[in-house]
Amino acid sequence: MSETRQPVPPGGVSSIQGRRQGPALQVAAGLALVAATVGLALPGAVGEALTVTSVAVVSATPLLRVTWLIYRWSEERDWRFVVLGVALLGVVGLGALLALAGVGGD
Repeated sequence: MSETRQPVPPGGVSSIQGRRQGPALQVAAGLALVAATVGLALPGAVGEALTVTSVAVVSATPLLRVTWLIYRWSEERDWRFVVLGVALLGVVGLGALLALAGVGGD
């Protein structure tokens, strides 16, 4: 069982540290670099798929980080940041839906 985290008092500092995030971000960056490098070297559909994969990894990494932070902030009961994180993901999601719908394009 995990310990119950106490709310961050007003003016206090969060105890969230990047012990898991740092290595995960390094793996994501390495994966994106390898996929982009190999994708540029390979011709055809395989190279294009790897290049698209690298762009997807680079795009998804910050969103996954915000998702992880929302989880951690909710553990600390820091609802201000939970709301801000959810709002940020909502704006990004709305933008993605509008882009898929072709809103704003020529």
